[in-house]
Amino acid sequence: MNLFYSMVHLNVLYQFDLLVNKFHILHNVIASFPNLVTDVMNQYFR
Repeated sequence: MNLFYSMVHLNVLYQFDLLVNKFHILHNVIASFPNLVTDVMNQYFR
């Protein structure tokens, strides 16, 4: 039972880690979005 509990606990931590990584990637995309818009504006609207 204790082993089962620790396996479930590890699995939950792993899922949480994946979620945090996805959120981090999303945050990076959102953070770089204004720069992307600025680059496009500079290219097409000089």
